[in-house]
Amino acid sequence: MSVRPKKLVLMLTLGAILLGLTLANMKIVGSDSAGGAIDLFTQKEPYSGQGPNMPSDAFGPGEEVQIYASATYNDYPVEGLLVAFQVLGPRNSVENISLYRALYTNQSGMAMISFRVLNLNESTFGEWTVIGNTKIGDLTYADTVRFKVGWIIEIVSLKTVNENHVEQTEFSRDNCVGIELTVRNIAMVEKMATITVTIQDYLGTFLNATELDNFAVQPNGTFDYAYFSLYIPKSAYIGVATVYACAYTAPPADNGVPYCPEVSKNFLITTAEYFLMVKTEPTLIITIQGEGWYEENTTVSLTAPLVIVVSNGVRYSFSYWDVDGFSTSKGANLVNVFMDANHIATAHYILQYYLSVSTDPLGIITIQGEDWYDEFSNVTLNAPAVSQYNFGYWDVNGVSQGTGVKSIMVYMNVPRNCTAHYTHGPSGLLIPDWFWWPFLPFLILIILLLIILLFYIRRRRKKTETAFYSGWTAWFYGYDLRNSDFRLRKKII
Repeated sequence: MSVRPKKLVLMLTLGAILLGLTLANMKIVGSDSAGGAIDLFTQKEPYSGQGPNMPSDAFGPGEEVQIYASATYNDYPVEGLLVAFQVLGPRNSVENISLYRALYTNQSGMAMISFRVLNLNESTFGEWTVIGNTKIGDLTYADTVRFKVGWIIEIVSLKTVNENHVEQTEFSRDNCVGIELTVRNIAMVEKMATITVTIQDYLGTFLNATELDNFAVQPNGTFDYAYFSLYIPKSAYIGVATVYACAYTAPPADNGVPYCPEVSKNFLITTAEYFLMVKTEPTLIITIQGEGWYEENTTVSLTAPLVIVVSNGVRYSFSYWDVDGFSTSKGANLVNVFMDANHIATAHYILQYYLSVSTDPLGIITIQGEDWYDEFSNVTLNAPAVSQYNFGYWDVNGVSQGTGVKSIMVYMNVPRNCTAHYTHGPSGLLIPDWFWWPFLPFLILIILLLIILLFYIRRRRKKTETAFYSGWTAWFYGYDLRNSDFRLRKKII
């Protein structure tokens, strides 16, 4: 073989090798996918809307919207393509928003437009749609991205409620008003918010406020609830008051800005009402009028019956009032309660039994002691002497207390009927028993005086007899004065 054919074969072989290497290299760096594409998305990460017709996260009023269009062919960016943009506002918008732009792609195959959502114009709220079209070769490619516009976090409702979370529009001073907020997040990610509430009275005077930090609001339009309880001071003016609620990105002191406008609700501040409970002790023996709700600083007068008759021989007698455990003056059945708080007024009664005292025969005398007596008390009865009658015995409820026992003690644990029994005695002068008590010491004194008088007379007689037998008396009568034995002589005489 000549030199030239050999050189030709060698060149062809090297060319085939180089061509094979080039094709292999192109296959490695190339893509399996073929054809053109355009993808519209926003700056909202991680939900920017990348991918065919994927939605983007929401935007708030006044926020800048950046729309990116990525043009590729076989997944390679294509530079210099003209991209048509059309931005369509919400279908229910009265302004019929429509924005048109046309831009070339850069060396990265990207074209970008931006616009700002109208601020303080809720007619722009709703779902927006952006359409992007481009032509690669002879084919036209398109994509869309949708996003919501509105308050990212919004307080959608405000209620004033009582302690049972039941809606209520009237609250009294010196009490609490409950505030229930419904909060919604239209974003696709959880948002943290600072929630504040403030109340002012009829004259605009600040009454109270509070703040709830780091309140997590769940995404995708979920409703979350926040509850507050604010005290209404006694100094609040009576009338219509207002509660204001706000949602911030952070506390205002930390440069937080509002997520949405504040919401407000009116409620009525009234005078405080307090409950007066009226009871008896023992319980439920009678219902005393006056229990109920009263406005603050009201004075309520309560009157308790002095006597409550239960049955024959049994009753309750009023003793005293107590208010919240502090007793009033005993016996006064009228009490005034000043309603500056909730109060409990209790009327105290004492159980009493009737003691009936009679005689047998009936009516021969009236014996003292018949009356009403407190339970467990002891009563002493005395049977007096009755002319022409002799006392026999007492009986208590038919049980004899012993013959001749004129004084008895009666224990009042039930109603008692006591009867003093007498029998008809002899006629004539009847000396009462009480007469003998003062007469006895007088009789003893008379006896002592008689004994003293007897001793005195006897002593006097002895002195007289001695004088008669001695001295001048004896001489006068002729007696022997010379040592005569007068006693012997006296015996002889």
